[in-house]
Amino acid sequence: MKPSTLAAAVLAAGSLGSAQATTLLSENFSAAAAGLYGVGPIGGTGFAVTSGNIDIIGIPAGSPFNCVRAPGANCLDLVGNTGTGAIASTASFNLVAGSTYTLNFGGLLQGPFVPGGPDSTSFAVSLGSMSSTQTANASGALYSISFTPLANETGVKLAFTTLSAPNFVHGVVLDSIVLNVTAVPEPGTWALMLAGVGGLIVFLTAGAGPLNRGPKMGFRMSCLASAQREQGQGPAA
Repeated sequence: MKPSTLAAAVLAAGSLGSAQATTLLSENFSAAAAGLYGVGPIGGTGFAVTSGNIDIIGIPAGSPFNCVRAPGANCLDLVGNTGTGAIASTASFNLVAGSTYTLNFGGLLQGPFVPGGPDSTSFAVSLGSMSSTQTANASGALYSISFTPLANETGVKLAFTTLSAPNFVHGVVLDSIVLNVTAVPEPGTWALMLAGVGGLIVFLTAGAGPLNRGPKMGFRMSCLASAQREQGQGPAA
């Protein structure tokens, strides 16, 4: 079998086994009405307020405020009016051990602030056993958090919780929240894949053998016949 054929078989195995990212949640809050929300579902979104209150702001909501990841869309201020807030996804997720979960979102601290007060806010992001403390300021940032659970986890929710804020009306403003999972193939899938590729390699090797030996065998027989004729042991051509 040619090296190029073997390489193609190996590449085919790699492409079959490569993991594909799947989006579990995508929320830009553009279907939500502007205003203050207390504990309960946030209409038009996949989130609910779990404590305190929050604000929906942004261009579609009638506010001259641009979000970080999606200028012109809506955003969620995690500190509403006189109350730090927390939100959680309305959907629950079953996390699979060994799979990688990646969360992307935009965030910044909305102003103006109290003169002389802190110019940043801290907040927690959690999904099952994963918990991460993040900081936001007026410059804004694109956040990306990845983690791989060591064991299966069932019924978990994605949550954002205010930890500290410069005052009771300004907090981290979240937008374009996207949660993806890159799943790892099951052991049985790997076994079937490897068995199939192994069989393909054996088949190609066995099939190529006689073809490779044919010309060499004919060459050897021709040389032997020539030698016999020279020694008078074979028929003349």
